Amino acid sequence: SSQVYKNKFVITFIEGQQVKTLIYDHEGNLEKKIEYPSLERIRVTAKDKQRILNGYYKGLNYRNMGLLDLEEYKKQNELVFPEYFPRYSKVYIDNDKIYMLTYIEKDGMYVTHVFHMNGKKLGELLLPIDVKPNLSLLKNGHYYYLKFSDEEEEWFLHTLKLKY
Repeated sequence: SSQVYKNKFVITFIEGQQVKTLIYDHEGNLEKKIEYPSLERIRVTAKDKQRILNGYYKGLNYRNMGLLDLEEYKKQNELVFPEYFPRYSKVYIDNDKIYMLTYIEKDGMYVTHVFHMNGKKLGELLLPIDVKPNLSLLKNGHYYYLKFSDEEEEWFLHTLKLKY
Protein backbone atom coordinates (compact mmCIF):
# COMPACT_ATOMS: atom_id res chain seq x y z
CA SER A 1 0.00 0.00 0.00
CA SER A 2 1.40 3.40 -0.89
CA GLN A 3 0.14 6.96 -0.86
CA VAL A 4 1.23 10.57 -0.65
CA TYR A 5 0.33 12.44 2.53
CA LYS A 6 1.45 16.01 3.31
CA ASN A 7 4.17 15.89 0.62
CA LYS A 8 5.52 12.63 2.03
CA PHE A 9 5.55 9.25 0.30
CA VAL A 10 4.22 6.59 2.68
CA ILE A 11 4.53 2.89 1.89
CA THR A 12 3.29 -0.01 4.03
CA PHE A 13 4.37 -3.57 3.32
CA ILE A 14 5.05 -6.97 4.87
CA GLU A 15 8.63 -8.14 5.27
CA GLY A 16 8.77 -11.71 6.54
CA GLN A 17 6.22 -11.72 9.36
CA GLN A 18 6.61 -8.00 10.14
CA VAL A 19 4.35 -5.19 8.88
CA LYS A 20 6.29 -1.96 8.29
CA THR A 21 5.64 1.59 7.14
CA LEU A 22 8.35 3.76 5.60
CA ILE A 23 7.86 7.53 5.32
CA TYR A 24 9.98 9.47 2.81
CA ASP A 25 10.25 13.21 2.30
CA HIS A 26 9.68 14.86 -1.09
CA GLU A 27 13.33 14.28 -2.03
CA GLY A 28 13.18 10.54 -1.32
CA ASN A 29 15.00 10.62 2.03
CA LEU A 30 13.75 8.15 4.64
CA GLU A 31 12.29 10.13 7.54
CA LYS A 32 10.61 7.44 9.61
CA LYS A 33 10.44 3.65 9.80
CA ILE A 34 7.57 2.13 11.76
CA GLU A 35 7.50 -1.55 12.72
CA TYR A 36 4.11 -2.60 14.02
CA PRO A 37 3.37 -5.14 16.72
CA SER A 38 2.79 -8.59 15.29
CA LEU A 39 -0.60 -8.74 13.61
CA GLU A 40 -2.60 -11.92 14.05
CA ARG A 41 -2.77 -14.35 11.11
CA ILE A 42 -6.36 -15.19 10.27
CA ARG A 43 -7.16 -18.52 8.60
CA VAL A 44 -9.45 -18.37 5.55
CA THR A 45 -12.55 -20.43 6.41
CA ALA A 46 -15.15 -22.00 4.13
CA LYS A 47 -17.57 -19.25 5.24
CA ASP A 48 -15.00 -16.59 4.23
CA LYS A 49 -14.51 -18.23 0.84
CA GLN A 50 -18.25 -18.28 0.18
CA ARG A 51 -18.67 -14.62 1.21
CA ILE A 52 -15.76 -13.56 -1.01
CA LEU A 53 -16.97 -15.62 -3.96
CA ASN A 54 -20.50 -14.25 -3.64
CA GLY A 55 -19.17 -10.69 -3.69
CA TYR A 56 -16.80 -11.44 -6.56
CA TYR A 57 -19.43 -13.12 -8.74
CA LYS A 58 -22.00 -10.42 -7.97
CA GLY A 59 -19.65 -7.75 -9.34
CA LEU A 60 -18.47 -9.80 -12.32
CA ASN A 61 -19.80 -8.64 -15.67
CA TYR A 62 -19.37 -12.03 -17.35
CA ARG A 63 -21.50 -11.12 -20.38
CA ASN A 64 -19.02 -8.38 -21.35
CA MET A 65 -16.33 -11.04 -21.12
CA GLY A 66 -18.02 -13.00 -23.94
CA LEU A 67 -19.45 -15.68 -21.64
CA LEU A 68 -23.00 -16.95 -21.83
CA ASP A 69 -23.59 -17.45 -18.12
CA LEU A 70 -21.96 -17.33 -14.72
CA GLU A 71 -21.83 -21.13 -14.31
CA GLU A 72 -19.72 -21.34 -17.48
CA TYR A 73 -17.32 -18.78 -16.02
CA LYS A 74 -17.08 -20.67 -12.72
CA LYS A 75 -16.19 -23.90 -14.56
CA GLN A 76 -13.47 -22.19 -16.60
CA ASN A 77 -11.97 -20.13 -13.77
CA GLU A 78 -11.55 -21.89 -10.46
CA LEU A 79 -10.52 -19.41 -7.80
CA VAL A 80 -7.84 -20.56 -5.37
CA PHE A 81 -7.59 -19.22 -1.82
CA PRO A 82 -4.52 -19.01 0.40
CA GLU A 83 -4.55 -20.70 3.80
CA TYR A 84 -4.39 -17.32 5.56
CA PHE A 85 -5.58 -13.78 4.83
CA PRO A 86 -2.86 -11.13 4.42
CA ARG A 87 -2.02 -9.41 7.73
CA TYR A 88 -3.88 -6.27 6.60
CA SER A 89 -6.26 -5.38 3.79
CA LYS A 90 -5.76 -1.65 3.34
CA VAL A 91 -4.01 1.31 4.91
CA TYR A 92 -5.45 4.82 5.08
CA ILE A 93 -3.74 7.96 6.36
CA ASP A 94 -5.81 10.84 7.68
CA ASN A 95 -5.14 13.65 10.18
CA ASP A 96 -1.67 12.28 11.08
CA LYS A 97 -3.11 8.85 11.85
CA ILE A 98 -2.50 5.54 10.11
CA TYR A 99 -5.56 3.28 9.89
CA MET A 100 -4.66 -0.35 9.19
CA LEU A 101 -7.67 -2.45 8.19
CA THR A 102 -7.26 -6.12 9.09
CA TYR A 103 -9.18 -9.34 8.51
CA ILE A 104 -9.66 -9.86 12.24
CA GLU A 105 -13.40 -10.19 12.92
CA LYS A 106 -15.10 -8.82 16.01
CA ASP A 107 -18.86 -8.35 16.43
CA GLY A 108 -19.45 -8.94 12.70
CA MET A 109 -16.98 -6.20 11.74
CA TYR A 110 -13.27 -5.99 10.85
CA VAL A 111 -10.81 -4.65 13.42
CA THR A 112 -8.87 -1.59 12.25
CA HIS A 113 -5.74 -0.58 14.17
CA VAL A 114 -5.12 3.16 14.58
CA PHE A 115 -1.56 4.49 14.92
CA HIS A 116 -0.09 7.98 15.11
CA MET A 117 2.37 8.83 12.34
CA ASN A 118 5.12 8.39 14.95
CA GLY A 119 4.15 4.70 15.29
CA LYS A 120 2.38 4.88 18.68
CA LYS A 121 -0.81 2.78 18.78
CA LEU A 122 -3.82 4.96 19.56
CA GLY A 123 -6.54 2.32 19.57
CA GLU A 124 -8.83 0.19 17.44
CA LEU A 125 -12.14 0.66 15.69
CA LEU A 126 -14.53 -1.60 13.83
CA LEU A 127 -15.45 -1.23 10.15
CA PRO A 128 -17.98 -3.16 8.02
CA ILE A 129 -16.92 -6.52 6.57
CA ASP A 130 -18.87 -6.46 3.33
CA VAL A 131 -17.15 -3.41 1.80
CA LYS A 132 -14.75 -3.73 -1.11
CA PRO A 133 -11.60 -1.72 -0.20
CA ASN A 134 -11.52 -0.02 -3.62
CA LEU A 135 -15.03 1.34 -2.97
CA SER A 136 -14.15 3.08 0.30
CA LEU A 137 -12.41 6.21 1.53
CA LEU A 138 -11.33 7.44 4.92
CA LYS A 139 -11.17 11.23 5.20
CA ASN A 140 -11.53 13.85 7.98
CA GLY A 141 -12.46 11.30 10.61
CA HIS A 142 -15.17 9.63 8.52
CA TYR A 143 -15.28 6.32 6.64
CA TYR A 144 -17.17 6.56 3.35
CA TYR A 145 -18.13 3.47 1.39
CA LEU A 146 -20.36 2.39 -1.47
CA LYS A 147 -22.64 -0.57 -1.02
CA PHE A 148 -24.87 -2.21 -3.62
CA SER A 149 -28.51 -2.88 -2.74
CA ASP A 150 -29.77 -6.06 -4.41
CA GLU A 151 -33.37 -5.06 -3.72
CA GLU A 152 -33.11 -1.62 -5.34
CA GLU A 153 -30.32 -2.55 -7.78
CA GLU A 154 -28.48 0.68 -6.96
CA TRP A 155 -25.31 1.78 -5.19
CA PHE A 156 -25.66 3.80 -1.99
CA LEU A 157 -23.08 5.93 -0.20
CA HIS A 158 -22.73 5.24 3.53
CA THR A 159 -20.79 7.25 6.11
CA LEU A 160 -19.44 6.26 9.53
CA LYS A 161 -17.93 8.74 12.00
CA LEU A 162 -14.76 7.13 13.35
CA LYS A 163 -14.53 6.52 17.10
CA TYR A 164 -11.86 4.52 18.87
